[in-house]
Amino acid sequence: MLDGQLRELYALRPGRMSVEPGRNGWPAAFVYRAQGADARYEMQGEVVEPILHIKLFNPLDDYYGFAPLPAAQVALDTHNAASFWNKALLDNSARPYGALVYAGPDNAHQAVLPPSPACRRAFRAGCNRDSTL
Repeated sequence: MLDGQLRELYALRPGRMSVEPGRNGWPAAFVYRAQGADARYEMQGEVVEPILHIKLFNPLDDYYGFAPLPAAQVALDTHNAASFWNKALLDNSARPYGALVYAGPDNAHQAVLPPSPACRRAFRAGCNRDSTL
């Protein structure tokens, strides 16, 4: 403020700003901490305050608001995990991890092994599930 008129606006980093609550529930002051120094901005209740605090509604915190990013964090984490999986799959020639690959009789790579005798017995045992003991 210069001569009672607003001259400039600055965007302050929100991580450095803290709110000091007043007795009536409204902010009494804002404190900006940077490089070990504190700048305190008192709220006088005038027409033009020294700090304009813009925030989104948060039912659990009246002073700091709720950023949109935490609300979407689960969707972002899921998307990032799927992207990493797809990238790893493409890096591995579209073969999922754990797939068995061997060179066949003509040295052609095959992604499927013939089932072992133990595996065949296990599958056959599953076919008898309806039989009585």
